[in-house]
Amino acid sequence: MKIYGYEKTEDDSDLIEMSEVTITASPKCLREIASFINKMADELESDGASFEHSHLQDNWPDWDSHGPDIIVGPSAI
Repeated sequence: MKIYGYEKTEDDSDLIEMSEVTITASPKCLREIASFINKMADELESDGASFEHSHLQDNWPDWDSHGPDIIVGPSAI
């Protein structure tokens, strides 16, 4: 597993590999994230090579457009 991210800046940042991630959220939000990740794991298992990536913001009806997006993709391993 690898985790990547962007710095929160005004200019275009380069994607960087992160050594750790901290998520501060409500229990409801954490459950939404967990549900999304589980759903994506199921899709990855069933779709295999055709699964490219998916955005939390596209899968969560109550998405806060000011919050960071979470993108799930297959492992290169």
